Amino acid sequence: MMTGKGKKGKKSNQQKVTETPLIDFNLIKKFNSLKISPPLSEDQFQQTIDELNELKNALNYWGKIIQRQNKIKYIRNSRKIKAEEEF
Repeated sequence: MMTGKGKKGKKSNQQKVTETPLIDFNLIKKFNSLKISPPLSEDQFQQTIDELNELKNALNYWGKIIQRQNKIKYIRNSRKIKAEEEF
């Protein structure tokens, strides 16, 4: 008793290639969180790379400032260092 179930033909899931690239909204969200405009055309790539490098350098510099501030706080609050300074 066969119920007529057979092999189904495969449907082609090929997408049509368009001239405009697909926009990745997750990537655009990441650029927006950095307050940088995402590159939407080829001529904007270098400008965006320069902005990202500038932001990276600024964050590295800011990190060094924070580390030095924390080091100063530690030295000021350290009991052992305070005891040695009194002598």
